[in-house]
Amino acid sequence: MFDGQPVSPPTSAGDDGLYKCYIDWDSKLWEVFWTGSAKYPDFSHLKLHPVDLSDEVSTTWSSSKAKDFGSRAFIRVSHEGTFPVVKIAHPDTEARDHVQHEFELMRTLSSFPGVANVDSEPLTDSEGVYGFRLEELRAIDFENIKDWSSKVREVVKALHKHGYCHGDLSPSNVMINDVGQIVLIDLAFSGVIGEDIPKHIPRWV
Repeated sequence: MFDGQPVSPPTSAGDDGLYKCYIDWDSKLWEVFWTGSAKYPDFSHLKLHPVDLSDEVSTTWSSSKAKDFGSRAFIRVSHEGTFPVVKIAHPDTEARDHVQHEFELMRTLSSFPGVANVDSEPLTDSEGVYGFRLEELRAIDFENIKDWSSKVREVVKALHKHGYCHGDLSPSNVMINDVGQIVLIDLAFSGVIGEDIPKHIPRWV
């Protein structure tokens, strides 16, 4: 019985009406294509294509389980400890650039309490950085936004005071660490205020 799960949002595959996404199944990464609409199809009736990963990425993948995902990275849980969460870039150059940029920025801001803590060493293979490890966090219930809005503003103000902007602030990118502090995640579009925007960051940011 097929029990795979999508680990990326549906995206256009170039041709009109063709879409794709990644699937986590049998401790491996697969890619699936379909036509129609940008909604997940019935994967059990579609052909899965294996994704070629380096030995290092394959080891990280097979020793972890899916937790969440974004448009350019997979979020997985690998083990208990200080940094049990793993962020792995999608298998393409642009996604790797985003993840490397995010890791370097988070490491630079490691002393700033408003950013999630990361392992000081990135995950690498022969092509460079493919991911990093970070602390376990929990989502905020924003149903009563008034309870959190002032605290979120304080963290963002402090980030700006440090000379950085987030670039993609949304409720899904605000979480709580194990000591109850609000922290910002997903800093792939973040950067130093006043500097030129790197090529891998969309101009709308």
